[in-house]
Amino acid sequence: MIGVKPTGPARPRVTIIVLNWNGVADTRECLTSLAQVSYDNFGVLVVDNGSSDGSEQILKEAWPGIPILQTGANLGYAGGNNAGIREALRDFPDYVLLLNNDTVVAPDFLDALVEAAEANPAGGFFGPAILSFDDEPRVLALGGANWDQDRCAFRNLGKNRPLQNQPLKTVLPVDYPTGCSLLVRRSVLDKIGLMDERYFLTFEESDWCFRGREAGFLSFAVPAARVQHKVSVSFGGGQSPLMRYFMTRNVLYWGRRHLSRRQRWRLLRKVVGRMLHELRPTRSYTRMARWDSPRSWWWACSRLAGALMRNWNTPGQHAMRCGVMDFLRGHTGDCPAHLRARYVHRGTAHPEA
Repeated sequence: MIGVKPTGPARPRVTIIVLNWNGVADTRECLTSLAQVSYDNFGVLVVDNGSSDGSEQILKEAWPGIPILQTGANLGYAGGNNAGIREALRDFPDYVLLLNNDTVVAPDFLDALVEAAEANPAGGFFGPAILSFDDEPRVLALGGANWDQDRCAFRNLGKNRPLQNQPLKTVLPVDYPTGCSLLVRRSVLDKIGLMDERYFLTFEESDWCFRGREAGFLSFAVPAARVQHKVSVSFGGGQSPLMRYFMTRNVLYWGRRHLSRRQRWRLLRKVVGRMLHELRPTRSYTRMARWDSPRSWWWACSRLAGALMRNWNTPGQHAMRCGVMDFLRGHTGDCPAHLRARYVHRGTAHPEA
């Protein structure tokens, strides 16, 4: 059974919530790594987000000692984890840890997180260093990210850097810790509540941390805690159509809630500018036309128009346009049914997508 209580002086109680949606193989590997955790006062709760692949039964047979909460439907990352948090709070834990099912944790990761949390009582959110699954793991995010006003984007700490020479003992203040592994203090939940389910997927954890900061809770990265994340598996590739939809819509929604009016306009211009940039053909057809040949100009213009139309109709462009339009219309929650029907076979953006 995963989850033990201390035999000596009680250490803070942690409930780990693992959200599963049709990802039983990844979830089993995650639970196997949790069985090796050295921290001596934690429990695990698996939340199944309405899987259709028999995940619930398989996990019950493989891990009979772990409770499984069935939501009955795909509630997204925010909704599924919120259901788990409500259930976990009945056990009165000191901390709740949200952990993606496509992760593998180091045995001492929870010791490092709780040690940092106990040493920084002003902190409400704590994140480990997120590593890749390469033969020589590289840093995907050194525990979190900060908002860069000049770039009008979040910048992950230590992204794509080698694991060597990274700080181990330093606890770093960040704007938000990475959501694939996020330790939250119980008092945060009591004061600001749960994640906003209108995001459904992506930016819900950054919104949560910014709301916490407004209530006086800081966020910290804990590089000494290590978690490996199968990003390419769980996200279906960062450029998958559904991920592009959620990232486009939700960053604008997040910006409307947490940025100044001037920065909100900058963010919208940046999103639209990226879409326009991707419309540009890879070849300069007009340079291939001869000034003294109307026929060659007709050929160049027709080729240019064809290239623009092909780029306009790509899945990524279509998904981003839908994201912008849904933001302007005020549509939140899950993506429209026509998008899911059109792009789900291409690889959804996330296990909860």
